[in-house]
Amino acid sequence: MKFRETLAKLGRGTKIGLGIITILTVGFMAFWETQKAGFHEDEAYTISSSVSPVWDELMATADENGAPKFRSREVYESYASFTGFNPAMVYDNQARDVHPPLYYLIFHVLAGIFQGWTYQVGFIINLVFFLMTGWMVVKICLLLGKEKAILPSLILLNFSVLGINMVTFQRMYTVMGFFVALTLYYNLKIIQAEYKISRQDAIGLGMAILLGFLTQYFYVIYLAAIFLMMVVKMVKGKRYDSLKKYIALHVGTGIFGVILYPASLMHIFASYRGVGALVVPTMGLGERLWGFLEVVRANIYVPFLLVVGLMIWLWGKEKDEERTELGLLVFPAMFYVVIVMLLAPYVEIRYLMPVMVCLVIGLAMLAIREIGQKVALGGAVVLVLFGAMMSKPSFLYSDYQQALDVAMENQDKTLVYVTDNNFTFIKNLEEFGIYAQTAIAKTSYNEIQKLPEIEGEFILRMDSWLDKGFVVGVFEGLDYEKKKEIEMGDYIGYIMEKK
Repeated sequence: MKFRETLAKLGRGTKIGLGIITILTVGFMAFWETQKAGFHEDEAYTISSSVSPVWDELMATADENGAPKFRSREVYESYASFTGFNPAMVYDNQARDVHPPLYYLIFHVLAGIFQGWTYQVGFIINLVFFLMTGWMVVKICLLLGKEKAILPSLILLNFSVLGINMVTFQRMYTVMGFFVALTLYYNLKIIQAEYKISRQDAIGLGMAILLGFLTQYFYVIYLAAIFLMMVVKMVKGKRYDSLKKYIALHVGTGIFGVILYPASLMHIFASYRGVGALVVPTMGLGERLWGFLEVVRANIYVPFLLVVGLMIWLWGKEKDEERTELGLLVFPAMFYVVIVMLLAPYVEIRYLMPVMVCLVIGLAMLAIREIGQKVALGGAVVLVLFGAMMSKPSFLYSDYQQALDVAMENQDKTLVYVTDNNFTFIKNLEEFGIYAQTAIAKTSYNEIQKLPEIEGEFILRMDSWLDKGFVVGVFEGLDYEKKKEIEMGDYIGYIMEKK
């Protein structure tokens, strides 16, 4: 369905509502982006590895003797500044890490267009793909004959904490969500064509598979679930010609994806983020599952187990053909959620974002069926307003503005940032680009004791989870004195000086 053809199928009220929601969504998300002061370390990694040879320089914070390096603000600024079109560097950065390259390549191109705005490029990407995902909601609902579910779905998706998180977290999960929706759409089209696969649908599905794989490896989990459901249906219906074509499409696209990005095999089967994650659990199973259940509730305000129960109940009430289509909407998403709950390295909503749109559509369809469109619309609005009072977005880091304000007030001074690991410090990349020079000292390697002597006043700042008394004591043992503790809210900072 082309854009105009799709619009022509919508009722007047739906068109007006869709236009209003789209305009409000852009303003709503722009507002929340202005509230974003800090970054998750993975967001800073995305920015830097999309424009700079990050692993060669940024992560090497000490010299060969273990002494922390002092780097100027210009050096740190260069790690987040576009230095020229070089997609090969971006590809190589990701190949040497554990991520597919598509999101980073898109970021690289846009960073070249919006030079000087690298900290906002991820927002632009996510907003565009979020709006495109909303358009896929329209197309999927029309395909299912559920036009009345469009507006409730979009209200809950676009104005919930889930929507805010999807747009403000500058990583690849929203882009993957679009390809999940695109994959679902083409599989639904194949079902409605009685499993006959047209050339146009084969191309569309193949592109969704290829680009989804090159965006995030977790996409393969969703793809495997929807693939198995489709294969079972084709076998039961004895659609063997279609089955051969369908399997060949997936196998061929998979091979092509590996040829384009051979590092993916190593990432999936031999890295700490692939199969290796299964044998290195970071927490107990019960704790992990409970954490993810809470994460879902905080984002769409409906407990996940209730969502599962309602979806299964709705599926059981549908007729045969509609049951197949609803099953394809709901069950691969549920399968994905369960597997990701077990496999994801951290308990965060980002890993579930890509399939939440499927469950939101399912909830809207259920509400329309049981209570009607007007009540469902009102319910979606009430749920969003209630959620705004009960939950907060996860990736704004608004308190970090205090650290940036302190940096601006002391931009002619040196910053010594103390951490206990090799990675999370990069979340402060913007702050490091404000001070005259910055050194990063890791307590895990006793690097404080190896710091070159610092003349005059300097700022000591550290990760909030460190024992500040211990860290300050180490500096005092090196003949520095604490002149003043800096008011920084949840962050820890001091003005220090050599005695």
